[in-house]
Amino acid sequence: MRKAILVTGLITAAILSPLYYSTPRAEEVPHHGVSADSEGSVNDCLSCHDGTIGTAVSLSTMIGNFIGSHPVNRDYPPFGKSASYAPVEMVTSAGIKLVNGQVTCITCHNLKNQEKYHLAVPIDGSGLCFKCHKI
Repeated sequence: MRKAILVTGLITAAILSPLYYSTPRAEEVPHHGVSADSEGSVNDCLSCHDGTIGTAVSLSTMIGNFIGSHPVNRDYPPFGKSASYAPVEMVTSAGIKLVNGQVTCITCHNLKNQEKYHLAVPIDGSGLCFKCHKI
């Protein structure tokens, strides 16, 4: 079983390597012993953080699915809920990144920040959360 997983991983790497190196990437940064794209997509993050290489993370990518971590690949602000969220201009000026108007992994995580969890802004007093969410 282990050998089959290893062979499958090697085949996948051989197929995807040309795509990885031919795709324009942002700044490469050291990340837990590997080089990672500082502006990577959710799929880039999950290529390691699926539990096989990095710590597994659970993400919510489906509307109405709030099991797991913060929802990703969702429009910001959610349709019909703009009153509960800070304006986009305030969010982005605070250092929060929205990719094509959506929340992704790099919305909350900045791989250039080498501190634990690589947060885009400090979490003190739920500061990261309140950059977007109004209460």
